Amino acid sequence: MPFTRCFQEALAEVALRGSERVFETACGPATGSLILARRGHPVDAIDDSPPLLAAVRARLAGDKPGSLNLRQMKPERLDFPDGTFDLGLSMFGLYRVNNLERTLWELARVLKAGSHLLLCSWAKPEESPLVEATQSALGAMFPGRRRAVAAVGQLADPRKLERNLLAAGFNQVSARRSSLRVDVEDLEGFWDKLSESDVRLFSVRVEVGETIWKAALPRAYRDLRARFGALPAAIEAEAWIMVARKPS
Repeated sequence: MPFTRCFQEALAEVALRGSERVFETACGPATGSLILARRGHPVDAIDDSPPLLAAVRARLAGDKPGSLNLRQMKPERLDFPDGTFDLGLSMFGLYRVNNLERTLWELARVLKAGSHLLLCSWAKPEESPLVEATQSALGAMFPGRRRAVAAVGQLADPRKLERNLLAAGFNQVSARRSSLRVDVEDLEGFWDKLSESDVRLFSVRVEVGETIWKAALPRAYRDLRARFGALPAAIEAEAWIMVARKPS
């Protein structure tokens, strides 16, 4: 899945010694947190959804790194002292927050002076076929489902996101585009892996429960089959990697 690659590209933007304390907000499946925890970093990953956190814990049963701490917490109101963390992360999870400006302000507050914030967000759906396909198939599964729109426009436009980061107290904001490709061998495997790693799909899957999710899968497969045609195929994804620094 492209999420891991995008995260690795984001990590290349900062120099890590291996002992930094890390924080991930709106963590979803906690992909980035797991990578760093397995490298020995102490990581606190928070999400506001108890069922989602329970699902992540269940997936990690017997394999949870000792340095990973999953906690329920609102991204807009973090229960950490000022200047706690050496690195902040949000890997495609900010679209789920209710107040983006407040969330970024809280991220700046809990980071140490001179530390960095790494963000990954999708480009606009019309610029990223994978995002468009995901939205279409999810809409086919659950027609009429309300889409999360509060922060989508700001996150897909790096200029708007840069303005929000500067307003929150960050500086040295940089943005670069990341072009990703996903090979699709079979629809069932593709959609299952995507729903285990994509923050939005994972959260919906957990919210509705496995019985309802599985009952709706044929509608997703029909939608994807119409899009891909003959398999194997490939689909592109466009993302933004944002790096911001908290002033010393």
